Amino acid sequence: YGTLLPAPIIGKRCAAELKTLKSAGHELGLHSWDHVYWHDQLDRMDLAEVKAEYERGWTAFLDLFGEAPRAVAAPGWTATPASLALHDLKRLDYASDGRGESPFRPSMGGREFLTPQIPTTLPTLDEALGLDGTTRENFVERTLALLRPNALHVYGAHGEAEGRGYQAEFDRLLRGARERSFEGHPLREAERASVPVRLLERKEIPGRAGLVSVQGGS
Repeated sequence: YGTLLPAPIIGKRCAAELKTLKSAGHELGLHSWDHVYWHDQLDRMDLAEVKAEYERGWTAFLDLFGEAPRAVAAPGWTATPASLALHDLKRLDYASDGRGESPFRPSMGGREFLTPQIPTTLPTLDEALGLDGTTRENFVERTLALLRPNALHVYGAHGEAEGRGYQAEFDRLLRGARERSFEGHPLREAERASVPVRLLERKEIPGRAGLVSVQGGS
């Protein structure tokens, strides 16, 4: 879907399931209106084009849940100065558009932005499998070995993987983290009141094709 076939409108097709997630207390945010289009075309879009695409997702979220999203996460960890500017205009609580180690305010294209970023810190399943000898059998233990006390750990799970064929591995990952005294929290609870400004740079990372937005230095 979305490449060869028209993408379904998930907000309409799965409205009941999405509302159930919200009523269960899960934190929900905007991922995009069209995942593939955003990921593939964002670098070619000016602020007006980004705003038009952004508003389509924003309106769909508002129609579905009766309230605007307070956070966003970019498809494929793809961000530009134009998309970061839209976050500020929307006065979001935070965004999660990149990869990194700790919360920060992004600087990109010679401009500093106000909306804090809470980056994904751990490799994803699709990145890890087949890389440096990682297999389905040892993925969980290798990921758990990356956890460190008193550090932020954000894992990017995908419904089509951890929610389906790799659900057993995801369950073991969550159990293993709890057994090591790591507790799960919504991203909104991550400390972001006083965070440093850091570059948000486009780089390659192991196991993933193309460039992603990565937390850099000051």
